[in-house]
Amino acid sequence: MTEQLVPLEAMEVDYDSDATEVIDITQEDIDDDEREEDEGGSRTPSILEVDSQQGQHSVATAATAAAAAGAPAAAAAEEPLQPEEPQHPSSSSQGGHSSHPSPTPPPSVPPDGSQAQQQTIPTLFSGLQERRSSVSVISVGSNVEDSDSNTTEMPNTLGVAGPSTSAVPLSSTPKKQSADAAPAPPSPESDDEGQTCPICFDPWTNKGDHRLSSLKCGHLFGYECISKWLQGSTKRNRGKCPQCNAKVTKKDIRIIYAKNIKALDTTEKEKIMKELEKEREEKRRLEVEHAQTRLKYELKSQLVVKLQEELEALKASASGARHAGVSSSKPGESSSLKKRLVFKEWMEVCREGGCRVMAYSEWLGMVVVSMPSQVGMFPGYGVKKIDLLTFRVERYVPLHQKQIRDLAFSPAKRNLLLSVGMDRMVKITNISSNASVAQFIASAPVWCCSWSTTEMTVFYVGTAFGHLHQYDTRNTSGPTATIELPGSGPAVSMTYIHPGPDSSLTWDGLLVARLQSCFFVEAGTSGEAKSHQLPLDGTFTSVSSEDDSCHVLVSCRPSQRHPHARHTVCFLQQVTSSEEGETERRTVTTQPVYTFQGGTTQKVLTRSILASPPFPGCSLLVFASDESTQSIYVWELRSMSCLQQLRHPDTVLDLLQVTVRETPYLMALTEKGVRVYSWDN
Repeated sequence: MTEQLVPLEAMEVDYDSDATEVIDITQEDIDDDEREEDEGGSRTPSILEVDSQQGQHSVATAATAAAAAGAPAAAAAEEPLQPEEPQHPSSSSQGGHSSHPSPTPPPSVPPDGSQAQQQTIPTLFSGLQERRSSVSVISVGSNVEDSDSNTTEMPNTLGVAGPSTSAVPLSSTPKKQSADAAPAPPSPESDDEGQTCPICFDPWTNKGDHRLSSLKCGHLFGYECISKWLQGSTKRNRGKCPQCNAKVTKKDIRIIYAKNIKALDTTEKEKIMKELEKEREEKRRLEVEHAQTRLKYELKSQLVVKLQEELEALKASASGARHAGVSSSKPGESSSLKKRLVFKEWMEVCREGGCRVMAYSEWLGMVVVSMPSQVGMFPGYGVKKIDLLTFRVERYVPLHQKQIRDLAFSPAKRNLLLSVGMDRMVKITNISSNASVAQFIASAPVWCCSWSTTEMTVFYVGTAFGHLHQYDTRNTSGPTATIELPGSGPAVSMTYIHPGPDSSLTWDGLLVARLQSCFFVEAGTSGEAKSHQLPLDGTFTSVSSEDDSCHVLVSCRPSQRHPHARHTVCFLQQVTSSEEGETERRTVTTQPVYTFQGGTTQKVLTRSILASPPFPGCSLLVFASDESTQSIYVWELRSMSCLQQLRHPDTVLDLLQVTVRETPYLMALTEKGVRVYSWDN
């Protein structure tokens, strides 16, 4: 059988790309080699040429040896040779071996020739592989990361065939970069544009010929550059600014004496300033509109006050001079009233507790409740507003640094609230705008206060030492009059008395209670005051009066002499006495009407009220809190009996009877909120 010899050039040799080492040969090196070759000079052969020459020499030697070996060598050449794979550096360090199969051993050599010649071809191929494996792929392009194999493929851009690669022409375009590649950083030249001359693009200086200069149009240049520009030979450039083409001369060059100059971008600032100016114009327009609306509101308020005064005058003329409350009914007679108070709503004012007193303004339709501040950063005490139209608790108004003891609305300027506290401060606040109107400092902690119903600018306060001070809002220097009430303890409560048409009293005055004594104090026209001690006994807690008559309610806590709490309804009388040779003396005394008895325990100075009849067919009512039974007693003066006992979960501190849309309600204050009761049909 005839044996064929296969040319070695046709043999395909598998190279491992992982065993290559990157040699960076640039296009400039190749161009230099070609240029030297064209000039005919001698040059040093490149590594590719050396490898190519050695490879050709090895192939020629292998061919000669194959011809001499004869048929066995030709048969060995028919099989594709699998030369041994060189070991990768990384694999050698780990002690591992290549996963490629071992090279196929040559066929057995018959014993007819020299064995050295028969093994020449594998040896030559092994040497050729070692030389070719030392030459790596020459890459000009950028590396591209393969996301599947996490290996780096080096594109062969010089047309040199390497292991597991195909020949690529030089003009081949490299692959695009990954989309995740970071963008190129901005050129630093952009930061220097404002520091260079726009004619020569060199940085200007603060001294010398190229110092910083400007034209009258404001553009900046180097002095030497702009001087040459304005003296140019062409008429097109002569006498014009290079930036805006404004007509200038060399006299318009102005040297700027500055070490450094930097222009700030104020575009956003100018935009914001324009918007701010628009907002200011809108604010001015709204202020004018608000002033006009406020003026209309004041006019309407004056009209409402006038109509209310006319309504009160009509009611007085229709009812005549009557004594509300007392009839010929016998004590203990049961009342024929069918209406009862029922619970309507609970309004939480202070979750932590601390509420103490209330005040009611019928004109504003509002109740204010004293409470401590709920913000730790701003300690103190103030009031919370309650809107009676919606029965909703509104905003908090800070007033005092210590506990508030009493509140009172002005009967004339009905949005003025008088407040007194343990910090000795006496304050008048416009409760509509929450603005402070006036404030005074008393000689001691203040416990109670009241406005005068005849002199609209006069009010009174009682201190912890039993002093009664009279103030006038027109005089902010201090009290206009002071009277010291005999007895012990603070002035715990007071109410202003304005006698009715059928009353025997001819003077206005104050009913003031200290702990162990009760007084009627005349209100002098010139600021003078005279006190009359009333023949009442007890440890007093509160006093109250009814507006349409001279009936007053005096409440006392239990004592050793009187084991039950007492709520006495009295009628104030004026007594005139005279002796021979002496001037006529007048005094004020009380005529008790009835005394209602409460419980046997009272630790807190709670307040009871004497209320006008809430509906036709009813007389004066007495509302009093009882600690021993945790309830509110409702007594009627005409029947002198208890109409109702309202159970309450907490101790009631203050009581108010209010009218909303001609509907009467009872409001009971506890430490945490207000309970509202309404009359059922």
